[in-house]
Amino acid sequence: MKDEEYREFEASIRDYMRIHLNEHYADLKNPVRTTIIERTNALIYRSSAVQWNYNHLKGTTQSSIDLIFSQGRSEIYPNTINHLFPLSFCFDDIVFNLVSMIDYTAMLMISIISANRSKSMKWNNLRKKLNDDDLGFPETANLVKKIHEGWVNRLSEYRAGVYHNNNQFVAAEHWSDYLKGTENLSFYLPDMAARQLPIFDRNKKVDMIAGAEALVDGTFDKVKQLLKLCYSEKP
Repeated sequence: MKDEEYREFEASIRDYMRIHLNEHYADLKNPVRTTIIERTNALIYRSSAVQWNYNHLKGTTQSSIDLIFSQGRSEIYPNTINHLFPLSFCFDDIVFNLVSMIDYTAMLMISIISANRSKSMKWNNLRKKLNDDDLGFPETANLVKKIHEGWVNRLSEYRAGVYHNNNQFVAAEHWSDYLKGTENLSFYLPDMAARQLPIFDRNKKVDMIAGAEALVDGTFDKVKQLLKLCYSEKP
């Protein structure tokens, strides 16, 4: 996500909150109002961490390429291998923060739905609660179910696999055109990410930067959809 697009995302989240508070919690001392503000700020902090890590991934990629090509040709392969770990760290951090961001969104949503300052629920608990009980938010419940099945579940499963079971590493490809005197170096998402995450063609390599941006943009868009609908359904 471009930085200006991120600023628009953050402004939208704050605007949804502001309109809701003015309509339902005009009393500045209302404890539910305070909780909603605090949880909105927490969500924005987590989304900022995602954006920072995405920019860090881009910067690290470019500095890696510059450094690799500044060395002798015999050093291209070992230097490329040495840079795969830092890039893999960056991509992992993006995924971990995206999943955390979904839980932060659920915490904010349960404050909107329940009007209870102390009630807390992460994503899976909120999803089950909306599915099992009539909370008066039927459209929000349907959207949560749809987003979970099509997006969050696969993102969470990939994150759990990396966190608990097996490391996944960014891949690299270097090639030269000797006739033109040019060469290039590309980085790709881990194979498991390309196969398991929700928006990629399982049979194709996925450019690392483009793939990370697609995950960030997709998750941010779904968070906006969820909050906008949840706020609008509040009686």
